[in-house]
Amino acid sequence: MDEIIQHFGIDVPTHAAVPTETVEGIQGLIVFRKDGLRVLKSIPWGPPPQPTAHNHVSTVRGSGVIAGHFRGSLKRR
Repeated sequence: MDEIIQHFGIDVPTHAAVPTETVEGIQGLIVFRKDGLRVLKSIPWGPPPQPTAHNHVSTVRGSGVIAGHFRGSLKRR
C-alpha cells in the first residue's frame, strides 16, 4: 500500500487491502481529487449494472408519454 500511496501522491489514504488482481465485481482501488486532495478509495470494480424492470432507463427519443412531452423540443433541433 505504501508504494501505491507514494506513486500516486495520495493525501488521504485508505485502510483497504490491495487486491491481488482487478476483476469485475470485487473491490478495486481508485484515486480521485476532492477539495484539492488526492484520495485513495476502495470501490466495487466493473461497469454499472444493466437496467432492470425496477430501474428502467427512458430516453426522450423512445416511445411513450415521456417522448410525447419532449416532442416539440426535439422538432426544433
